[in-house]
Amino acid sequence: MVKNRTIVSITLGYIIGIIWGLYLNISIVLLYIIIFFGYKILGIFKICRKILRYIKINFNQKTIILIILASIISSTITMVLNNKYNNLYKDVTEVTAIAKVVSNKTEKQYKDIYKIKIIELNNLPKYKDTYLNIEVNKSKKLKYGSYIKIKANYKEPETQRNYGGFDYKEYLKTQKIYGTLEKSNVLEIKKENSKEIFVISNKIFLSIKQLIENKFNPEESSIILGILLGYTQNIDEDVKENFSNSNISHILAVSGMHITYIVLLVSIICEKISGKKISKIVTSFVLIAYMLITGFGASVVRAGIMGILRLLSKVMYRKNDTCTSISIAILITLIYNPFLIKSISVVLSYLATIGILLLNKNILKFLSKIKIKKKGHLYRHKYTINKNVLKILKQLYEILSVSFSAQIFIFPIIIIYFHKIGLTFFITNFFVSLIIGPIIIISFIFLISSGLNLQLSLIVKNIFSFFIQTLLKIAEIGAKIPLSKIWVTTPKWWQIILYYLAVILINLLYGLFIKIEKSTFEKRIKNYFYLIKYKSKNKIKKIAVILVIVIVLINIFKVHNLKIYFVDVGQGDCTLIVTPRQKKILIDGGGSTFSDIGKNTLIPYLLNRNISKLDYIIVSHFDTDHVRTGF
Repeated sequence: MVKNRTIVSITLGYIIGIIWGLYLNISIVLLYIIIFFGYKILGIFKICRKILRYIKINFNQKTIILIILASIISSTITMVLNNKYNNLYKDVTEVTAIAKVVSNKTEKQYKDIYKIKIIELNNLPKYKDTYLNIEVNKSKKLKYGSYIKIKANYKEPETQRNYGGFDYKEYLKTQKIYGTLEKSNVLEIKKENSKEIFVISNKIFLSIKQLIENKFNPEESSIILGILLGYTQNIDEDVKENFSNSNISHILAVSGMHITYIVLLVSIICEKISGKKISKIVTSFVLIAYMLITGFGASVVRAGIMGILRLLSKVMYRKNDTCTSISIAILITLIYNPFLIKSISVVLSYLATIGILLLNKNILKFLSKIKIKKKGHLYRHKYTINKNVLKILKQLYEILSVSFSAQIFIFPIIIIYFHKIGLTFFITNFFVSLIIGPIIIISFIFLISSGLNLQLSLIVKNIFSFFIQTLLKIAEIGAKIPLSKIWVTTPKWWQIILYYLAVILINLLYGLFIKIEKSTFEKRIKNYFYLIKYKSKNKIKKIAVILVIVIVLINIFKVHNLKIYFVDVGQGDCTLIVTPRQKKILIDGGGSTFSDIGKNTLIPYLLNRNISKLDYIIVSHFDTDHVRTGF
């Protein structure tokens, strides 16, 4: 997978370097020195030489050099950027700046927030082109692309308040934002440049947003904007919760499915006018325009780049390599901002795609071998079922295999970030898959017909409303299905590594055993597997008994100390006590009339501490800030 793929090697090295630079503020060269000496030492032992030989098969000298160089570059960039963030936190308290507005407003309860790009800040040239958030009064309207003069106080972003909690400072880094300006005095000094490409694309976005909000009720328009443009700010929290609990939140982000339908629609229109080659070039420009309008979100960038590369490969008569395409998308994303590697949307988007790429083929083959009971006997469906039913089953298997592949690969990440899993995702995703295609197609038809003032738009609007209401109903029902939401404690890092190793190993072995024509290397691996299986056949029970005894002894002799944790729940109090006998006691739970502390703070904290059950809850008194936890 890595050997002879230059871009894949560079991307792998770039990711390694970023991770090293984020968590270890030292040169990555030290790592490679340790690996080099470790390689030489392991080469002394005969059994290790065999393992190292197999590593050489996938990692030749060129690959290793590319990985090392890319990782050194990315780790250096990451450390330099980190230092720049830290220096700004120290250097700046009051701000006098000239800046450019680079976002539309985000509405809060008492203020609006805009993202700005610094042109000049406190006569410090090193902070030019950095990004900040600015808080302004709701009466003050700023336009995207306009230039402003600011006097304000600089506020350093908050770090996580509790163990495993949300880190606002790290989140802002994924947005390339260095902090927030508050108590600001803002003066507009120059209007936006109406010919600038980003200003034009933003005006198109606002026009589409206004059109949809005027034509549909607030609930429908918020969902349409989420599906069509990835804009989810207007979606009601209860509706978001339904989509999350139904495991269909991914449809509210622009993804490969949108790109597929755009390519399909534009190709159908252009091929009749200009031919296949020109239509693919035109479609590529349409995809770039779509990425501009949607604001270059993580999932749309990934899907857009992969779609463009696929189209251009056909123009240049070259075979499209999916691994290379996704590597290019990841590389472009991380070059733009290395801290995006910690963004939940980026991680989920790319891991889901990688999961489909690695697992889908084998899962589809596995599903196609499922036997169906008929007349008291078991038969393979391909021999006993008529062609129409077989066609439906094939489509069902394809939907399920894609869904399973993505869910298997993002499973640990969902637990880490959301602390819950749903066992009904395949049910809700199956029904959603039946209507999401028509919704995307109808949305584009609606925009085109409305833009041309066609009478057709009214008919399309009614059909569109029906599909959106159906989607909302699926989310509502799916959220109420038993086992749709199961709270889970946060796994350890080594458990996540073991999970992914197990998934990859099982997938490789299954693919190896069902493959008819095997290479010499694959035959050797298969023989080693059988050898290990044969030698361990009579020892499995002994190994299991030994493992059980070891685990029991560890738990018996492990010393547990008294632990007392003070949980930050805002104004109120909350204390967690874990006794030497592992009894969990919660004293008060915090509370607020403005936020659900139990759901947003306390439950995630307990799950991060690997606590899924409390033995005692003690309430000191019944004031709102001590007992109103919401669960």
